[in-house]
Amino acid sequence: MKTFAMFAAGLLLASVPALGHCNTQGMPQDAPYLATISSHSDAYLQKAVNTYTVLLTSPYDGIVESAIAHLAYCRMSLRHIDMKEARQAIANLAESGRTPAIRYKAYLATIVFESPEVFAKGLNVESTDSDQFFMAIASRAQKTLLGQNIK
Repeated sequence: MKTFAMFAAGLLLASVPALGHCNTQGMPQDAPYLATISSHSDAYLQKAVNTYTVLLTSPYDGIVESAIAHLAYCRMSLRHIDMKEARQAIANLAESGRTPAIRYKAYLATIVFESPEVFAKGLNVESTDSDQFFMAIASRAQKTLLGQNIK
């Protein structure tokens, strides 16, 4: 178990530069939980998506929830990157995740995967953590499902 935790932490740290702002020492700066990712190559971004997909199998709930958030954000921002494996893993978590929080967040992510264009435009990703990011997704989904006019 300890080996897997070290492996998961290493994967998470290795992929942080792909999706966040870091200083020259590789340490995260004060930045939003999810930052712009447009300056990275497609190969690097595909590697980050694959890493987050592997992290969905972590025995630690926080790592799984964070990976779900990052994959949902990637789906909104990187529609040209292959995310079939991530999509299936998230759908499985929505049905049979360990905790209600994982199942709910995975469910919200499946909605993002189905209609990324609904969430990509106008969603505030300046969140400080994954919970705020998922609250924004839930709010946007509710407005969309209730038929409110979203601009």
